[in-house]
This record gives sequence, C-alpha cells and structure tokens, in this order.
Amino acid sequence: MPFRERVERLLRLPRPAGSGLSFHDDEVVARQLGGEVVDPGLIRLGWRTPISSAHGRVRLRRLQDSAGMTPLADLPQEPGRLLFLDTETTGLAGGTGTVAFLVGLAFLEGDSLAVEQWLLTRFAGEPALLGAVVLRLGAAAHLVSFNGKSFDMPLLSGRLRLAGMEDPVARLPHLDLLHSARRAFASRWSDCRLQTMERQLLGFRRRGDLLGAEVPAVWRDFLRRGDLGRLPAVVQHNRWDLMSLAALLPALLEVYAEGHPQADPLALARAHLQRGEIAAARNHLERQRDRLESDGLLELARLRSRSGDWAAALDLWERLAGRGNAVACERLAKYHEHMAHDIQQALDWARQLLVLDPENAAHRRRRRRLAAKLG
Repeated sequence: MPFRERVERLLRLPRPAGSGLSFHDDEVVARQLGGEVVDPGLIRLGWRTPISSAHGRVRLRRLQDSAGMTPLADLPQEPGRLLFLDTETTGLAGGTGTVAFLVGLAFLEGDSLAVEQWLLTRFAGEPALLGAVVLRLGAAAHLVSFNGKSFDMPLLSGRLRLAGMEDPVARLPHLDLLHSARRAFASRWSDCRLQTMERQLLGFRRRGDLLGAEVPAVWRDFLRRGDLGRLPAVVQHNRWDLMSLAALLPALLEVYAEGHPQADPLALARAHLQRGEIAAARNHLERQRDRLESDGLLELARLRSRSGDWAAALDLWERLAGRGNAVACERLAKYHEHMAHDIQQALDWARQLLVLDPENAAHRRRRRRLAAKLG
C-alpha cells in the first residue's frame, strides 16, 4: 500500500482521548513552532541571522564575495540571488510516492541570511508549498544544494509535474556542493557527507541532532498522533543543513582557489582546467608541488611544456624517470626526438622504456625507428 494511502487510512481511525494536538489544528502547531499558517495544511517558518555571525569557523559575510566567475561555477554578480535549498522528505529512496514535507530555503537579504521553511501538516497543503517554492526559484539566479542534483531537485520536479505546475528547476543553474566536495576530498577522507564537511572544513559540530534516517518517521508520527513530538528537532536539522550550505560555499571556493592541506591538489587543478583556466591550474600545482604524487607531477610538467617552459618540464620528467616512471621516459624520448633533435638521447630513453615495459609493441617500434634514424 502506498505511503500516502497508508497515512490517510491511519488518519481516519478514531483518536484516543488525550492523544495530543489535532492533525487539523494548524494554528496551534504554528504557534508552537514559531511560524504562521499561510494555507490549510501549510506553515511558514522564518528565521534570520546577521551575516556578521559565524557558522563554525566561517563568517557568513564571506558569502558576499561568492560572486562572478569562480573555480566552481559562474555564480551571479549579486550574491543575494543565490538560493540555498534543502528538503526533508517522507522517504530517502525518492520515487513518485515520496513527498517533501519540509522545504528549506536560504538567501542573503540585506545584512542577514534569511531562512524560510515551508512545513506540510497534511498532504492537502502540498500545492501551496510547491507554489511558494516555485516563486522563490523564479526570483533566484543560481541554486546551491548538497546532493540536490540527485535527490532534492528530481523529487521536486516530479511533484510539480504531478501537480500540473510549472517546473523552473531545469532552467536554473545549479551548483551541487556534494560534487565539489567529493572532487576535492574523496581520495583523502572516508566520506564527504555534509556533517563530515561540517566537522572537517567548517569546524562545526551539531548537538542533539536527529539522524537523517529518523526524519521521515518523525513526520509520520506527527500525522498519526497529532502531537509535535520531535518535529521541532526536524526543523532545526533542516535549518542547520541550510546554514552549513551557506558556509560551505565560500569555504569550498577558498579550497579551490588556494588549496587545502587535506585536499587532492591534482583534482583541484583539473577543476581549473575544465573551466579553461590553464594558468590557475599550473599556479595551483606549483604551489602544491611538495605534495604532488607522480600523476600530479606529470600534469605539472605537461603544463610547463605547454607554456614553453621546457627546462622546467625536463627537470620534472628526469626526476620521475629516475624513479622508474614509464610515462616520464616516454615524454623524454619524444622531446629529444622532436624538439631537441637529439636522436641518441631519444634512443637511450626508448631503450629505458623497454626495460620498464619489455612487452610493449609501441616502445619496440619507437626503438627500431630511432635506431634506423641514428644508423
């Protein structure tokens, strides 16, 4: 039986006396949570914090610098048109039976970070919730989420289609910070979950927070029994998610621009290259040279040679070749044949290649060709 049908069936059962708040008593629920009823079945919760405050180690004021072309995305020139989004849902697997019962939105407004949360108290309020979200999305220039591309936005798009409403999601540029976090830290950290990023990068630890897996059950219990129970904790959980998103954006921008002791320097350089920022990629690798592994040093040598700095490229290739790196030996063979026109040197490196990889047919052909040239 689908979840919605199960819930509606439960709600038709007689309520025992003293079972708590009525399911339909939106005004009482709104007062308890500090919100307001905006439509039957929908409560709006508003909250603000000054951008002079910090979330962990990160000052929210740094959001004002997150504008224009960045290493992550072409963000809008007006930081106030960034929209942070996070949802709490009736299930974690997605699908057409899953509903977003709490949608949290955050955006800069004046000297504050404004947080807006839209809470369903019954399924009948979903069209009004979706309408409120569509209005906010329509005023935004760029969406920021954490795993939103895989979960939150497909879910909202599906609900909008089912409701026969306009879907602005597809046209809105979307920066999913989970992808940026994984690129920088997946090879260094055990996971890149939001709360891991909070601890490791933001210096923020939640106290008394719900586990994400507990959230759907809390709302189901609210529908069944009519009392608030742990619903305020769900609201706080969602608010922390939004605050962390707002702090994580400038923190990750700094990681990509300046590097980080625990980040993968080659992955960050490749992010610059994907955006056509060749000089930035080389500068990043030069700054992180002492931390580079063989692949990173090869990439740095390639960028040096691309800019015509052959002496610096040769220095890296020769160091790597001395460690038995076949790619570096091949680069040296090609350089001495085609650039320096030193066939003997090229042949020596081709022979070294065959020592490292004696079964490679391409290396054997290179040695024969160079030997013929020399002869």
